[in-house]
Amino acid sequence: MQDKSALFSAFSARTEALAAKLGVRVIDLPGVLGFSLDMLTGYRSGRYPISIKAWRKLESAEAAAGIAKKDVAVHTEIASDASAPMSEVIARLRAQAAQLIKMADDLEGMGRITAGGDALTMPTEAERMSARAEVAARLARQSGKRSISAA
Repeated sequence: MQDKSALFSAFSARTEALAAKLGVRVIDLPGVLGFSLDMLTGYRSGRYPISIKAWRKLESAEAAAGIAKKDVAVHTEIASDASAPMSEVIARLRAQAAQLIKMADDLEGMGRITAGGDALTMPTEAERMSARAEVAARLARQSGKRSISAA
């Protein structure tokens, strides 16, 4: 893991270089970069962590200003490179998805636990259908009673 202060310093240096290349002050960069002055000063001071999106916006502005990639320090390029961490995130998510599916299958066979700690088994499909039919029959009887009493 890289030193965070080095990343903030690198971000500051790159924004200063961009401002110099464009012939503007650093406080005029938010319009070029696409984020607020508060965010820019927060990134430069270390008050806010520098997001991948902010690095990408800085890279785009540098490219538009003609600042070549070779002029960018290697450690800031690595810090702003989302492709490696993103592939790791995707691999982790795929592994977690498989693990969650397995856990769901395992839980399906288990029963529910009441607040008192008693285990309740999950009803089978046949039991659920039977309960639905019983409820439907009761509702039909009740609606029949209402229609007789209403007449």
